[in-house]
Amino acid sequence: IIGTSNGLVWLSDPKKELGENWLNISNGLPPGYVSSVKLSASSTEKCFVTLSTKQQNNYTSHVYASYDAGQHWKNIHGNLPNVPVYDIFVYPGRSDSLLFVGTDIGVYATITAGATWERLGDDMPFIPVFDIELDSDKNRLIAGTFARGVQTFSLTELVKKYAVGTEETFHSTPIEWISTLVDSELNINFSSEGEHTLKIID
Repeated sequence: IIGTSNGLVWLSDPKKELGENWLNISNGLPPGYVSSVKLSASSTEKCFVTLSTKQQNNYTSHVYASYDAGQHWKNIHGNLPNVPVYDIFVYPGRSDSLLFVGTDIGVYATITAGATWERLGDDMPFIPVFDIELDSDKNRLIAGTFARGVQTFSLTELVKKYAVGTEETFHSTPIEWISTLVDSELNINFSSEGEHTLKIID
């Protein structure tokens, strides 16, 4: 899959030799230049695209997902601020629900496949992030920034503590929980006292 500066997204026809025939799958995407395209690690039908319309003085965030190889596109920018988006990273092994985007003001993350987003971490200044990669050996996110070099963020606690579908923030970790399945019952032990709200999305 490739994206071009004139706003088109192309997918290599899986029935042909690699690169022999390209399908234009841009229908349904807004005009703008394609800043990033990514394929799912879990499904050949899923792909993700970010676009930027900054050149047209339009600072709307554009993040899209397709679950049928580009036949239809779904807007997943949710509550992202209206800033250009330059890159997207799909964390493997989380059913494509754990996503990260590099924007004009830092890195944002979602654990709900784009339904809601939150700025990742507290230490990165509000700077453009043009490239996001994963250091799988140390399980940390690597962000290539403008003017502040390369910065990293450890994902160990996030991946361990935030199951897909939870609504904890990425800034603090007041609750730790361990779940076990016994005879089809889910037992959850919270390490902090007081009331807790648990939302389970099936």
